[in-house]
Amino acid sequence: MIHKFVRSKYRSKWYGVVIDILKRKTAKDLYLILVLKDKNGDRIKGQLFKILDEAWTEDIEPFDITGYNKMWFEITSTQEWERTKNIIKSKNE
Repeated sequence: MIHKFVRSKYRSKWYGVVIDILKRKTAKDLYLILVLKDKNGDRIKGQLFKILDEAWTEDIEPFDITGYNKMWFEITSTQEWERTKNIIKSKNE
């Protein structure tokens, strides 16, 4: 599920979509981001995920995502993301 379109705010520039959000009590939300374009707007050839705090991204206007593998957007469970969710849940309890 696509929540919103974002781009990186700092050194490494890329464009992607937030496919999962983890709410935190004491800090900004964590995003699971599927990176789709590099800094020049060229397509990323493989599936690349990033887990970042909301503060490290900027919201952008939606862009055309036709032609990308639809399975990429359905996969919201990576091993690192599951581990991160478990850590945050234990801290929130």
